[in-house]
Amino acid sequence: KATVSVLNCTPTMGFLGKLAGKAENALNQVSGKIEGDAGASADAPAVSEAEAYARAQGENCVLLQLLDETLTGELAKGLGDKDTLPAGFTKQVEFKDRSEGMKAMFEKRRGNNARMRGAMTHTVEGAVGGALAALHGNKVTNIVSAKVEKATTAAKATAVDAMQGTGKKSDEAEATTEGEDMDIFGVPGKASSMGQFAVKFNSLGYTSDAIVKAFGTEELREKMWPGLGSGYLNSAATGCVPESVRLARRAWAVQYQLNPVVFRFVNLANAVRQAELQIAELIEVDPADIVFTTGAEQGTSTVLRALPWRVGDALIYVDDVSDPVKRAIRSIHKSHGVEIICIKPSAYPYTANSLQTQLKKALGGGLEGRVRCAVVAEVGAKSGVVVDVGSLCKFFHSKKISVLCDGTHAVGHLPEPCHTCDWYTASLTNWCYAEAGVGILVVQPAKQVTTQTLTVSYFDRGCASKSAYSTSYLREFSYSGLQDFGNYLSVRQAIAFTRLCGWKKIREYCNKLAKEVVDAVTKVWGTTPIQESGKWGSMPVIPLPKGRDEKYNALVAAQLTAHLSTTPCRDNKFGKDTTAAPCCVQITSLHIDGINTLCARFTCQVFNNVAEYVTAAKFIASLCPYNNISSMVDETLVRTFL
Repeated sequence: KATVSVLNCTPTMGFLGKLAGKAENALNQVSGKIEGDAGASADAPAVSEAEAYARAQGENCVLLQLLDETLTGELAKGLGDKDTLPAGFTKQVEFKDRSEGMKAMFEKRRGNNARMRGAMTHTVEGAVGGALAALHGNKVTNIVSAKVEKATTAAKATAVDAMQGTGKKSDEAEATTEGEDMDIFGVPGKASSMGQFAVKFNSLGYTSDAIVKAFGTEELREKMWPGLGSGYLNSAATGCVPESVRLARRAWAVQYQLNPVVFRFVNLANAVRQAELQIAELIEVDPADIVFTTGAEQGTSTVLRALPWRVGDALIYVDDVSDPVKRAIRSIHKSHGVEIICIKPSAYPYTANSLQTQLKKALGGGLEGRVRCAVVAEVGAKSGVVVDVGSLCKFFHSKKISVLCDGTHAVGHLPEPCHTCDWYTASLTNWCYAEAGVGILVVQPAKQVTTQTLTVSYFDRGCASKSAYSTSYLREFSYSGLQDFGNYLSVRQAIAFTRLCGWKKIREYCNKLAKEVVDAVTKVWGTTPIQESGKWGSMPVIPLPKGRDEKYNALVAAQLTAHLSTTPCRDNKFGKDTTAAPCCVQITSLHIDGINTLCARFTCQVFNNVAEYVTAAKFIASLCPYNNISSMVDETLVRTFL
């Protein structure tokens, strides 16, 4: 019923996000009733096995009907007259006598309708899939089934023993029929979720208040990030996932192996889509525009390699995007011969207005009309400067230039990422506590036609002239090849961790820590941050002491970063170790006032405290002059930071 209701109406884009919440609430209500009824049934007076089993099956049927009616009712309440399509609107429209402008408008509307209808269907099907998993996990049904199976096995074994004259009871007959619930790792005390194709979030015993109070403590690190050690200060480059997410990652691998075929072709699409919907809610975008990638590098490559480049075309980018995005930009020059124009900020901190001045000058030199795409970062990867990308998008669009935004250091770091660019790509491992190899690509509807997967998808859209071409963007990206989807699926547990802590409280702690770091490190080094006062977020970038010298180029910065990533911090003045692990601080080289300047990009996370940054600052200062460590580091590692 719910699915049919969705197919017969098209909601506005704003209603899509609300539906996911309503469906989830309905599912939670039904799941809660399942557990309540199961508990009540388990405590009821003893009945025969057959009677208990029949009762449980009957309850399941009633609950399934309740779910169906609840979802349908929620949809009916949420859909008003304005959400219903005008009669005949979805029918094929002939454009023989219409202007090209009208044709484009109707084509876009028709594509949006089909796109939103598909997203609604995915949402409801996902909720129904979750409900079925919960119903199949009804404790009464499972316990009774287990009892019947054990009793049957015991009876057979006893009969065999009697026939053989042993006179001994079988082990099965002596064993208790209750047993102890275990999780999928065999840990007693938690009900198993095997067979349900679902992995629940494990809070590791923390409540919301307890974990917030533990921010920055050894207790939190030992329990949520065991083995990390103190002093890891570069989560902005490679994030560290909580233990709950690591356990979920392993659990999804177990779920997959229960029945790989069923999991891939029945459960996977809904499970991945639910994770994508949660990220869409986090950054407040249309769920029909977002898909998972392996990171910002793949997202950028996907966009750039799908564009219809022509001879003489150019791409312009601001030299503060993340390194993976830069590598993707360089590759398009090698593969398509696209001219690459790099805009280096003339001063730090820069603003959208100062960049526009430089861009106008660059485009005025014969480039206007040739530049097809611009790439900008919402938060500078090297400088940490937050840019008004919306203003830049308006500027580029006035020049008929499409915009790709690098949001690697914005998603999870900033409360409201940019929504006005044509493409938005980011990695989720940096600030969202997701596993490595998880990123997103958000594509505006008008650009979805030309945005295709890097590899040929299982659901390739085929010829662009087909009418269905513009409506299958999500489906094409849903399965672009066989891979381990566990890192995508565990995003749901990463989001659950952030909800347990609260995004607001996470940012409050990290921003407060950043201020403490700025105060402490600037006192040790005698320098001031690159960003404007108070605008460093959770990632202050501070120049090194005696770090201004023309010889301190990007190579020196990469060598110093590699050294800090492999050498435990030592206080050379006193000759003793002060941390258990390398600090892994990212060092960047910025051209400030005409001189190369080495800067430390500090990342503030909930498992860090200010003492770690002071120790790292003293160790880094002891390495001056900074160009004397080239012989101490592996060149292969150095190249990864260039």
